[in-house]
Amino acid sequence: MTIDPRYKYYAISAVSLAIISFSIYFLLGGTKEYEVQESGAVSYDIVGTPFKGRYVADSARMVFEDIRSKIINEDWKGDLVELTYPPEDGDEINQFFGVLLTGRVTQIEGNYQLKKLRAPGSLTVNLSMHWLVRPSREKIQTMIFDYAQERGIALEDFFMQRYLPDNSVTIEAFVK
Repeated sequence: MTIDPRYKYYAISAVSLAIISFSIYFLLGGTKEYEVQESGAVSYDIVGTPFKGRYVADSARMVFEDIRSKIINEDWKGDLVELTYPPEDGDEINQFFGVLLTGRVTQIEGNYQLKKLRAPGSLTVNLSMHWLVRPSREKIQTMIFDYAQERGIALEDFFMQRYLPDNSVTIEAFVK
């Protein structure tokens, strides 16, 4: 009994494609582990703009890009952050886009707001893999919530997603 050469070709192609796919996944950091870490008291000053509206709205992207341009143009020094609050309406998002300041701001111009975020502690997950293989924000938030529930830690009802210059992301929840 001989095997049709087409089937050999299909088998070799499938194995090659699987090896290439896993190699790309590995190189992008898809196998990197991540875990919830506890930290002590936090004190953050964030300058930015709140956004409430539909998730598909271009206005959310415009607010995000406006804040991002403040960092690129070095108007504000710090990391880009996104505070995500529970939705008030099922179709809308409730977020605050801003810059977690590394220095002091003496004056805030325009329609920007200063949020002073203080908490006795926080739970953090650092994600250093490429965004194509990074777990979803919802998965990480659930992981943080489950960790807090197991240890009897009461959390605030919002999360902060911090975009770092090295393209890694930190998702943080704050202790009440």
